[in-house]
Amino acid sequence: QDSRLGRKIALKLLPVSSANDAERVRRFRQEASAVSALNHPNILTIHEVGQTGSAHFIATEFIDGETLRQRLTRAQIPLTEAIDITIQIASALSAAHAAGIVHRDIKPENIMIRRDGYVKVLDFGIAKLTETSPAEAADPEGATKILLNTTPGMIMGTVTYMSPEQARGIAVGASTDIWSLGVVLYEMLTGHKPFEGRTMSHVIVSILEQEPPPLAHYLRLAPDDLQRMLKKVLHKERDERYQTVDELLIDLKNLKREWEFQANLKSEGMLARSLAQASGDLQTPVSLTGASQSKAPMIPHNLPAQLTALIGRETESGTVKKLLQGRARLVTLTGPGGTGKTRLSLEVGSDLLNDFADGVFFVTLSSISDSSLVVSAIAKTLGVRETSDRPVAESLKHYLSDKQMLLLLDNFEQTLAAAPLVVELLSAAPQLKILVTSRAVLHVSGEHQFPVPPLTVPEYRSMPPVEVLQQYSAVGLFSERARAVKPDFAITDENAGVVVEICRRLEGLPLAIELAAARIKLFSPAAMLGRLKDGFQLLSGGARDLPERQQTMRGTIDWSYELLDEDEQKLFRRLCVFVDGCTLEAAEAVCNPAGDLGIDFLAGMSSLVDKSLQRQEEQLGGESRFRLLETIREYGLGRLSQSEEAAAIREQHADFFLKLAERIEPQLLGSNQEIWLDRLEVEHDNLRAALEWSTESAQVEIGLRLGGALWRFWETRGYLAEGRKRLGRLLAISKGSDQSKSRMKALYAAGVLADTQGDYQVARTLFEENLAINRALGDKWGIANSLNNLGIVAVRNHDYAAARSLYQESLAVWRELGNRRAVALSLSNLGNIAENQGDYVVACSLYEEGLAIFKELKDARGIASSLSHLGDAARKQCDYQKARSFYDESLAMFMQSGSKWDIANALADLGDLACDMADCMRARSLYEESMVIFGELGDIRGVARLLEGFVGLALVQNQPERALRLAGAANALRKEHGVPLAPDEEIRLQRNLEPI
Repeated sequence: QDSRLGRKIALKLLPVSSANDAERVRRFRQEASAVSALNHPNILTIHEVGQTGSAHFIATEFIDGETLRQRLTRAQIPLTEAIDITIQIASALSAAHAAGIVHRDIKPENIMIRRDGYVKVLDFGIAKLTETSPAEAADPEGATKILLNTTPGMIMGTVTYMSPEQARGIAVGASTDIWSLGVVLYEMLTGHKPFEGRTMSHVIVSILEQEPPPLAHYLRLAPDDLQRMLKKVLHKERDERYQTVDELLIDLKNLKREWEFQANLKSEGMLARSLAQASGDLQTPVSLTGASQSKAPMIPHNLPAQLTALIGRETESGTVKKLLQGRARLVTLTGPGGTGKTRLSLEVGSDLLNDFADGVFFVTLSSISDSSLVVSAIAKTLGVRETSDRPVAESLKHYLSDKQMLLLLDNFEQTLAAAPLVVELLSAAPQLKILVTSRAVLHVSGEHQFPVPPLTVPEYRSMPPVEVLQQYSAVGLFSERARAVKPDFAITDENAGVVVEICRRLEGLPLAIELAAARIKLFSPAAMLGRLKDGFQLLSGGARDLPERQQTMRGTIDWSYELLDEDEQKLFRRLCVFVDGCTLEAAEAVCNPAGDLGIDFLAGMSSLVDKSLQRQEEQLGGESRFRLLETIREYGLGRLSQSEEAAAIREQHADFFLKLAERIEPQLLGSNQEIWLDRLEVEHDNLRAALEWSTESAQVEIGLRLGGALWRFWETRGYLAEGRKRLGRLLAISKGSDQSKSRMKALYAAGVLADTQGDYQVARTLFEENLAINRALGDKWGIANSLNNLGIVAVRNHDYAAARSLYQESLAVWRELGNRRAVALSLSNLGNIAENQGDYVVACSLYEEGLAIFKELKDARGIASSLSHLGDAARKQCDYQKARSFYDESLAMFMQSGSKWDIANALADLGDLACDMADCMRARSLYEESMVIFGELGDIRGVARLLEGFVGLALVQNQPERALRLAGAANALRKEHGVPLAPDEEIRLQRNLEPI
């Protein structure tokens, strides 16, 4: 019981075993905070995230009902009820996917049904924090952690409900939730799970290879449409599945409507027959809609007749109408120019005519810039005149005092000083309601702000069938307006992709889409898309009866820009340098480093949000991010390029992100490395822009430093090809004349990325140039490091003689420099050569010599690495107890240092050992724990390594087909991301698979 608010709540507690893990606690709270931002009636509401003593908890709404699992246990669910439950779950998933959250664990246990039939989806995003014991891992219904998302964030779904891509351990997304929902629907309809088996492995094989029994096997009269829908939901190839949950929702709702229509026809027919029989005359038609045909009284209004239908605003119109039909008396539709605020307000006003006995009146303020004239404009529209003894404002209040009326005040943004008048009118007239359209909020008491969103566009990389495309409002509007000027226009398989991309580029802005569609007489969709590079030239020529500012997209944004004062214009121009938004810290550093804005920075940022020129979004962790629509940003970039400060702002932008990358670089091997990797991921587009600018403007030093700081991010997150390309361009520009440290570091970074992609010849060339520069500069530290890198490449090529020579030369320089840590690392590298050649005595001697130095230096990471090497040597000699001892001690030390990457590798090593010992349950548990960490880091190579570990486990368990599937998944992942196996590891894997 929440004593403060007098309500029942439910508590979810973090397991005590995890309470001392600071990182797990942080993720627990962070996930809950993210999900708490989801405001949807079918998603469990989170009230609070907190701690009492050592217990961490999430307080949620209390749901008086049962889980879907309990409901399934009680009795078979009727078909119509099953569809209704599925629609509610899909609605929740739609909201979550729109916010970038994938549930990952849709199953009956995570679905609650209230006593009134309302569905609530639980545990959004939190399932990934769950720990699984080895015993649970063996249970087909237990949670499994071998499932991954190759972007940051780990998926853990109950085996029966996981998708084929989860079972293969490859990247997952929204389509995984769609599959799981299909499994739940199948179970509701039939009482059986579609994929079953004695063990988890059998279930996975069923998911990957077998088709579920058709619905007709269980339902004698299974509707054909439902069977087709379920077949599509459970298609093993995700490209053949519904691409978005919204597509599925459309089909579900259409199916429900069709059934309801058929049911109504049936019931109406029965009623008509009964009435006719009662009158003794079956030929007499019967009206079921009532006999009264009297006309409703005419409601006064001045709403202009609309020549075209409003497309794609059903949800927004419904929401605004509910506000005005409820307790809200002042609603402000906000948004940038071109979002369709005026058109939406007219639609709402027309629909609400019967709710206001004294009428609905539209007052346009577009031609007024003097706020004092607003009262006169309203009075003129209503026919209220000023008298000699009473000011017009008083006359207006008196007139409205007893009126049940709705006023539509359009284009209020340029008369914001008149906002208090609105409050005065509402105070004087209790039955008056006002709907305002404005690019800026009014900031008065009682105001309900409703930001008008862009029209819907298919998700990026998603292409629904042509017949579904029209359901997306942006595409529907384009098609409708294009047919108005070219009646034979149609969206076909050939042009669908181009039309969708046009709508995406225009970000669903209705005005922009209408202006583009009007050009269909002159340009094909493909030609139009090409011309969108100069979008403002294309987006012109609107209808002549529109205000001049709405006849071009540039004119629309011009209008908003001119409403800013000079200092706000300066801030707006500068903000346009950011790509995909920025933090408050970045905005201030780039846009106001010298404090020369002329206005308070925070006030300026807030003003641009209020005036709909940028959006403020809350990120995980509570930090705000500010974004501009791309159309508005392009306009601002044009303004910036015309100013004298463009070069300086771009340089400040690059400088900020260089400093950010260099500040983060040393953290990428620390205990919070995934936090910093995620930060770079969020800013990736800004980092790309900084690199582009440094390349194009020949600011090579900045570019080389930035690339040198980002290589580990590129390597870990799988941007290897991109990183190599960017570094290659910068190195080519500076080649020949530049022997700076930044170039040396960039050569090293490019060499590491080439080595990671298996391009050993290129890696060697880069490291050799790196060595040559170091020799020319007499930089002994650099010389030793370059020799070591060349040794690594030689090992990759199995040229152990060359590798040993390079390592020994490097070792000699390190000894000369007195760098004990580097000496120990070189000894370990020499030990690795001996180990690869089967000389374990020499290998262990070198490892132990390095270990002694690390202990002398109290270097925890070095000690742990040496122990791991000793464990490798012991395992290869089949001395498993000794190997276990070394690995355990190594893992303990890595956990002390907090390096997630090292911890994941140590767990994988222990998993390999358990696999060698045929301890399958322990091996699986260790691999899964390691997979969680690699998944969180987004480390593609680590994920692939674990998949190959599962290959070995499948072979030990005599599951050759599963081993081949997992090997194929690992190989596909490596090929997709360009991270091949090292040659010796490839040989070992192929040798293991040969007998199959």
